[in-house]
Amino acid sequence: MSRPLKTPHGRAVDIRHSSNGTKMAILYETKCIIDNSVVALSLSEGSIGLKLAFAPESSSGGVLAVAHTPSHITILQETAPGVWVQKQVLESDLVPEVVTDMCFARVGSRLAVACGTGTISLYSAKEGSEYEPYHKEPDIDIPTDMVANKASTTTSRKAVSERMITAVCWGDDGSSRPSMVCGDESGAVTLVEPYLDRNWNLIALPMPPKPSGVLCVSCAPSLGRTLHMLAVGCRDGRMVLAVLKSPHFVVHHTGIAACYRCEWSPCGSLLAGAFADDTILIWSVTTKCHSDGTYAPVLELMKTDQ
Repeated sequence: MSRPLKTPHGRAVDIRHSSNGTKMAILYETKCIIDNSVVALSLSEGSIGLKLAFAPESSSGGVLAVAHTPSHITILQETAPGVWVQKQVLESDLVPEVVTDMCFARVGSRLAVACGTGTISLYSAKEGSEYEPYHKEPDIDIPTDMVANKASTTTSRKAVSERMITAVCWGDDGSSRPSMVCGDESGAVTLVEPYLDRNWNLIALPMPPKPSGVLCVSCAPSLGRTLHMLAVGCRDGRMVLAVLKSPHFVVHHTGIAACYRCEWSPCGSLLAGAFADDTILIWSVTTKCHSDGTYAPVLELMKTDQ
């Protein structure tokens, strides 16, 4: 039987592991711990931690983004094995709103930041350089009226929902121009394609009736597959599994507390959900083909020892 782990650092607000699974970070309200080492954060008085996000592993070492109030993101850089230093702070002029979720793309160095007002901001950095708002690519002509910030020609920020965005993740199609998925407090889930069109292409994904607020989203690793699956954890405890750009989805009614985190295994065949009542459920995920040639996900709850 699992037991809660007591720590001397207070309440943990987020926990993340690196893309290769070799590093783990735990964020507390006033400090961050990476692999049992306390990392100093230059927080203003009254500031508390909100979210963590690891960048993909690179030759220059690890990169960890730490979001904290009022609306700042601290970028930590691993300068030597186990040695982390503060590299950069994105302050309110670049992060104008409180962060509700954030994540790095699996390919490249793009950071997506979701905010409480329904917007998503994009940041990017070349190898070894600082993060800045993601600017348009030179071969894409973006009309001024399609840009969130009318005073510039960047594609770094866009309103994608009228409600607070509560979760965001990058898709995994193996390309350098992946799409994003975001969920909001009303239960709506949107596929966001910021690079494939002249403006940000927003596609509403099918969800079950009487939607509950979305708390987490996670795209399965593609591993070269043409079938891209998405898991959505809801406030009412439901776990929804969908196939991107397909009308099919499946709902597992857990009947328990809210699902705060869902994660895929590296092979993309197992899905884990963490719930507010200290329960963790694991599903085996397969697919079936319909007569019209479309695919639908199949969820099977795995039995575990108590």
